[in-house]
Amino acid sequence: MYGTNASPVAAALHLNNADHAGKLENRFLSVAVQKAGQLRGPKGAKYRVGDDKVAAVILGGVNYLNLKTRDREILVEALANDPNLFTTLETKAADAGLLAWSGRGKNATQDVVITAQDFKDAYEAIMESIDKTLAGTNTSTSAHVYEPLEVDGRKVKGCKVYIGSGGADANEDSRTPEAGSIHIAGLHIASRVVEEAEHPKPATKSGGKAIAKKRIESWFKLPSRRYVQYRIPAGEQWRLKVGGQAALAMTEHGLEITAKDANEVLGLTALEDAA
Repeated sequence: MYGTNASPVAAALHLNNADHAGKLENRFLSVAVQKAGQLRGPKGAKYRVGDDKVAAVILGGVNYLNLKTRDREILVEALANDPNLFTTLETKAADAGLLAWSGRGKNATQDVVITAQDFKDAYEAIMESIDKTLAGTNTSTSAHVYEPLEVDGRKVKGCKVYIGSGGADANEDSRTPEAGSIHIAGLHIASRVVEEAEHPKPATKSGGKAIAKKRIESWFKLPSRRYVQYRIPAGEQWRLKVGGQAALAMTEHGLEITAKDANEVLGLTALEDAA
């Protein structure tokens, strides 16, 4: 009998065996799961949005701190190369026709220009968060409800187990996080929605600083923007393939990896090797 802190024992053993064989770190993983989504609405009448069923391919076993270190290097270099960086970004946003939102709810309107100050504030917020992460002082509000996935006392790379009680959403619906579910982290390569959620996730209506932050992450291709995680619950259907089988699963699910995505991810693999 195998000892593990995860409820989907088959998945735990599969991941542990793959890790033993060197097929988790910097290797393809394909997953077919239902996304967790988010609960919306008043207590007692909440509904879940954005819980699409997806097929995805990720690069597993990456080191998050290495990604954040590279994020910082990219941003420092960008500012050193362009002392007027924030004005440059303001112009780029204007040329792209980007606008932020004002107001809330149904009364919100998308009519606010994204300014150089928005980009400066976003840049500084990103840098502050990176520095705290690298220093180990960026406290997570959810870290205490996870622990590393273990099988027979051995920790499995890139995987963690939920040990919480569902938090504020406990007992709201059948898809509330359950103790023992496995969360697999890695770099997003490609994904496809297999079945759309009953309630799509509403489009965000963000202010200038929030939009500026997303654009900085995208325009400068910050490595950590690709970092994702998928949950493998104990009581739901899931499929998980690693290594060569993941490549076969990509074809089965109609997933295509572009040369642009492949080159970027391979570059991040080189970053892992150099660390």
